[in-house]
Amino acid sequence: LYLLLWWIVFKPLQQIEHYAASVTRDPTAAPPAGLWFSRELASLRRSIERMVRLLRARVDALARNEAMLATVINTVPHSIFWKDMRGVYLGGNDALLKTLGLDDACQIIGKTDFDLPWPPDIAERYRADDQEVIASNQPKRHIIEPITHLGGSERWAETTKVPLSDPAGNACGVLGVAEDITERKAAEEALRREKSLTDAIFDSVP
Repeated sequence: LYLLLWWIVFKPLQQIEHYAASVTRDPTAAPPAGLWFSRELASLRRSIERMVRLLRARVDALARNEAMLATVINTVPHSIFWKDMRGVYLGGNDALLKTLGLDDACQIIGKTDFDLPWPPDIAERYRADDQEVIASNQPKRHIIEPITHLGGSERWAETTKVPLSDPAGNACGVLGVAEDITERKAAEEALRREKSLTDAIFDSVP
């Protein structure tokens, strides 16, 4: 009867205790020679409790790191977004939402550029850049592109897109960082018009 109980009940419990001890890396935990009723069950309980405490601590640490990362991303003044291989938005920061005139990232998550009110040629241009980055697994920098505000106004951005990689190093999406250069572009256009006017005046002088 004892051998039957050992194979059916105590041996699996012994394996669980070995696993719990290995996860917690408890230097005081000695490998048990066998599970002998209450003493060994108490040892198993302590090992599992240590494992649970360790896992909870790791979950709490991950939550703190995630909150800190979200704070950093949303503090950056540039627009940041990330998409999967199909061009589906997985997220965006506060600067991107402000540029687009949106209130919540849920308004873009799960959508593609073709689902948003961009002109079709602009959406196709975004998609082509994404696919180029994914296919080459290389960043693409200094992309000057228009961004249509959902209210209808148009702004300009200088965007850098880099591939997101899986553990094997294969591209599995795109991370984009866009700087709003609308004012800079307007200033450059004003300078261009002023230069054209100045050139025309000098050319007309006999």
